[in-house]
Amino acid sequence: MTQLREHLEGWVENGDPLGWTVWDEGLRALVDTAEVGGDHLQTTSLCWVLTGWSEVAASRAVQTVDKALVASALAALIVADRSGRVDRRDLLTVAQLLRRAVALCSFDIDEVSATTSSLPSVGKNEEPVLDWFRQAEGIPTSTHREIAEGLDFRFERAQGGVDVDKLLRWANGEP
Repeated sequence: MTQLREHLEGWVENGDPLGWTVWDEGLRALVDTAEVGGDHLQTTSLCWVLTGWSEVAASRAVQTVDKALVASALAALIVADRSGRVDRRDLLTVAQLLRRAVALCSFDIDEVSATTSSLPSVGKNEEPVLDWFRQAEGIPTSTHREIAEGLDFRFERAQGGVDVDKLLRWANGEP
């Protein structure tokens, strides 16, 4: 059992008893050094923990203007994607928040993607991370809203449904 999986399983069983900072630091260290592969995350719930953490991290990165946090959150999505247990469309929705964080913080997308060099490819087709991350740019932002500025900034999930047909058309490269 890997340290990453143990860390995630502890969170699934106990919630977040230590608070964001301790959990974040531990997870970031584990994700940043993880070997990518499906054997790391043997349950879908562990993938959702990583995905959820990445969603929260997108807001935190904007609040603190933290490029390393964006890179760690991207790495977490890549680990979840490589497991094959979460629909890529869900991961790309969260990746879109990270792309927006990159824009709001005026980070260079190439620099952020380059920091995930230990995770050179994504998914079964072995896509380069930068190409995968750029795919997120065009996803509709109807799933989240931007609330406040500075330290109060956050991405908040929008009420209502996602236009699934529009998302599927986009995912298939259709207009």
